[in-house]
Amino acid sequence: MNIAALLSTNDLEEVKMDGDDSTPSNSGSNTPPLKDDEKRNRHRLSNMRHRKRKNMEIDALRRRAKDLEAKRDQLKAASSSVTAMEGPWEELCGIERSKLALARDEHTVLTKSVQHHEDIIKQYYHSNGIDEVPSNSMQ
Repeated sequence: MNIAALLSTNDLEEVKMDGDDSTPSNSGSNTPPLKDDEKRNRHRLSNMRHRKRKNMEIDALRRRAKDLEAKRDQLKAASSSVTAMEGPWEELCGIERSKLALARDEHTVLTKSVQHHEDIIKQYYHSNGIDEVPSNSMQ
């Protein structure tokens, strides 16, 4: 059995080598060589199928893009509504921030106060003629 007889006309086109305009050999088969009109018609139909597939793909991509844009807009709207809505934790966060600021201010005041007291103690010992300040008084 001849392989060319089993192939369809579309398969015959694939069997052709590039630049080879002749059909595969008909040795032992009953199919006559294709005429120019048949070749053109087959080529035209192939081009039409290709354009149809391409157009369908482009339409599908356009629909997908439209769906994705709608979802993006929906997510943006949801995101802006969430950021606009202030929850109870944000109020608590503000309270804790103000407590932290007060604690830092108090720390600064206490550090300056301790430093001032150390300076007074050093002056007292120095005015009484004691050059070395005891270490337990400056902790």
